[in-house]
Amino acid sequence: MDEWARALEGGWAGEQNETPFGPMPFALLFERQDDGSLRAMSAFHSETWIELRLWTDEHGRWRLDEAASLEGLGVQRRTLVPAGLVEGTRRFVDQEDPEFLSIDITQRADQLDLDVHLRGASHVRFRLHRVPDEDLPALREALAAQAARSPEQAGSLRGALEDDGAKRSHGAPPAIAKAREAAAAPPDDARAHMALAQTLGAAIQKDPAVGRRHAYEMLGHLERAQALDPSWPAPYHGLVGYYLNAPRIAGGSVEKASEMARRLAEIDPAAGEQLLAQIARRREQQEASEEASQ
Repeated sequence: MDEWARALEGGWAGEQNETPFGPMPFALLFERQDDGSLRAMSAFHSETWIELRLWTDEHGRWRLDEAASLEGLGVQRRTLVPAGLVEGTRRFVDQEDPEFLSIDITQRADQLDLDVHLRGASHVRFRLHRVPDEDLPALREALAAQAARSPEQAGSLRGALEDDGAKRSHGAPPAIAKAREAAAAPPDDARAHMALAQTLGAAIQKDPAVGRRHAYEMLGHLERAQALDPSWPAPYHGLVGYYLNAPRIAGGSVEKASEMARRLAEIDPAAGEQLLAQIARRREQQEASEEASQ
């Protein structure tokens, strides 16, 4: 194991991390395995987690296996290959589609930075600091306890983040704060939830960087609006757009977009069929892109 890998061994934790769900604390514990690889896993609960494994191939090159799971969306696994070393930063890119996913790893003294990009845009930024050796047993125990929790025991990640978003409403832009107040006021009104989702969507369009803070909250209110008034077309349109354009880790899903379009077709056949045709074109483009990359 070379010096770079040895320097990664141990625990890392930090509070200032940017994710698709907003700012979140995060910790990793890189431990050497019997085969010489380094493995780290961090979980919110048993169905929402991320795992990183660094290993060397037959040519002595480091590779990175990345796996992630989000409750209700299943597991994604990808292998990344080295794509350069610049000023101490090692870049790894998706073996199948280098333009889709890249991860930059920068380790200097007692700081570890991990920057994840999707399609060239910043997706997740971890800013972690080394955990003292004497605190590693407690970190190991805490990570294992989190990974063993069921979603029921841990509670909903979405709920936790929405509660945190409500706490931050005092410092939110006036339009968002006002829309949040309306959505929280009784009676529970589909149009108030839809208005908040649209306000959050407008904020994301104006400044894509805030998408990491607002995306999951937006999805929750679109879903709430649809559940409160299943005969109203507007939430279906919003949900199809979200599912088609959001990354999978933030709830994006072509399958869910198709489901919403089919349900819309039951109340508005023309609109539903139009969206289904759009989704079919998106699928064809994805399949063509995957074939071209092989």
